Amino acid sequence: MQKLKLLPWLARHHGVSLERANELWRQAVALADFEHDANAQSSDYWAYAMRTLFKLLRCDGRALVDAGQLEQPLALAASRSAVPLIDSQRRLGAATFDAAEAFLHAANDYWSRAALHVVEARR
Repeated sequence: MQKLKLLPWLARHHGVSLERANELWRQAVALADFEHDANAQSSDYWAYAMRTLFKLLRCDGRALVDAGQLEQPLALAASRSAVPLIDSQRRLGAATFDAAEAFLHAANDYWSRAALHVVEARR
């Protein structure tokens, strides 16, 4: 099995011990062996192993953090209001109508001026 040189940094970054990160890397490679042909270690094989390692590290690192250590409680994230999102969508929808109205006013002004030029040319 190929040793991952980035593993110590990933372990520190996710708050996992190096021994645990090595075990998670072995699990990720085993899952890649299961998912892809172990003999033909292609780029898809290694990409799958790395994605699996990131998922395992993310899950394992979160499991080690107590709820009191979190910067923002999870309940606050779920209780955020959807009003700003809906309001931004309303503004985007209104912008289309505002642009269409501005185009119609500009076209009307253009044709009004063109019609005045035609009338003046006939005199």
